[in-house]
Amino acid sequence: MAKIFYLLESTADYERAWFFNNKKKAIEKGMEVVEDFEYGTEIELEDEELFYKSGEENIKDGFAYYTEYDGTWSIEDMTEEAAREMATSTEDMAGVYFPAKLKGGYGEAYIGSASEHTNAIFTFDGGAIEESKKEVYDMKSIQTFEAFTNTVNEKKITVDWNDDENSLILSDEGLIKVDYDGEFQYRGKWFSTAEHTGPEDLIKDLTKAFKGDKFVYVNESQVNEKIALGSYYFSKYTFDGFDLPAKGETSFALVLHNTVEVNGESMYLRSKNDHNVGAGFRPKVVAVAADQASIEEAYKTHVKTGGEGANLSISYGSFIVKGQNCAYTEIDGTTKKLK
Repeated sequence: MAKIFYLLESTADYERAWFFNNKKKAIEKGMEVVEDFEYGTEIELEDEELFYKSGEENIKDGFAYYTEYDGTWSIEDMTEEAAREMATSTEDMAGVYFPAKLKGGYGEAYIGSASEHTNAIFTFDGGAIEESKKEVYDMKSIQTFEAFTNTVNEKKITVDWNDDENSLILSDEGLIKVDYDGEFQYRGKWFSTAEHTGPEDLIKDLTKAFKGDKFVYVNESQVNEKIALGSYYFSKYTFDGFDLPAKGETSFALVLHNTVEVNGESMYLRSKNDHNVGAGFRPKVVAVAADQASIEEAYKTHVKTGGEGANLSISYGSFIVKGQNCAYTEIDGTTKKLK
């Protein structure tokens, strides 16, 4: 029997949790993340719409940390077999399964538009399981100590730096929303665009806070003219009026969006009726088909005729349903250039 000590962070958009085999480490994390932290209590920060809870659980084999789509979450002691059975028995939950003895005594989970983790065995969402990647090492490929100490993880950042209400994208954490006064949370720490003169200035603070990483600013004007949507999670509501593919099947979609390029700078257009000043990416699905050829033809037609309203850029790609979201992967696209 092992003990797991945890800190949970909950918002309307995501759930995040840190797990430790050592109580002291859990307390240190709590003090790092939450002001006036007190272990074993519930803390609600109403102004920031954040809820924290810390505590401990007795675990025998392993545990599942999961949230159901009605917003309830659980930490449950169970075998890996039982967790797999639970994960595939319903499409109404998402979560992560960890062993009782965590690698390095530490585990982390994020459940939002996708389920992500550190040191888990697998994640699950919408009845589907995604296995953790296991690395196989060849003795010949192991780095020397000198080479290892000179290695850092490169984090590329794309920033739409228009004002304090910008959209800021960090590649290792997906889209991070910046609130009305320019503040955003990245990997458990708070930063403010209002306190920096630009992305390069922000990177100085990010590098100082996360010394093991190297941050590189990628200006969107340097991105290929074809849209850099890549992989993106859309809400099912984006596909209202269209038939979605069955579980495990792939469909194709044509998407109009409001990302444009003006004088080498990427920005979002707003329609006259869009009064949300902090608004960013606005996708509009205009066609869905089971075969790629049909969507590709529709894409070619729209490239000739152009977009609609503020959605002047065009993309087409494949997508699958994952829980309450649709995972979209672009095949081709064009970004509208304005002068």
